[in-house]
Amino acid sequence: MLRLPEGAVLARELTPLPPELVSGRLYRVPSVTAVLGVSLQKPTGRDCETILGDELAKTNASRADPKSQGLVRVDVVEKRMLGALRSLYTEVGARSPEEQQTNMPYRAAATYLVCTRSAAIDLTLTVLRGDLTARARVELDKVATSLTP
Repeated sequence: MLRLPEGAVLARELTPLPPELVSGRLYRVPSVTAVLGVSLQKPTGRDCETILGDELAKTNASRADPKSQGLVRVDVVEKRMLGALRSLYTEVGARSPEEQQTNMPYRAAATYLVCTRSAAIDLTLTVLRGDLTARARVELDKVATSLTP
């Protein structure tokens, strides 16, 4: 079960789906001027620690990758417990090569990759204007903690 932020409206279903996903949806969250992405990954047979460890390694590698410099800024990456569920929490900024060339600001986002008994769920809140606020973080935390194992 997943509890969406109050006022969240389905913006679109992700179709066609990338091969690693079972489902994906984008919701507008007007209360924090953001978009919430919710995607369910296909079971891979890997355990939770492996899934989170691989994602942690990928995120840390992007910090050091010269190709990512100026495109992705990793501000926070840490493993967290959400009740009985293990997760990886990240806060990043991202922009396209064109946005980098014109010195546009990063788009701020926070993500929980949450492991349940049978799947991994990705919850990403992308702020449409400005920085990631405390209120946006609280909204994402509420969604993430509403998941049940």
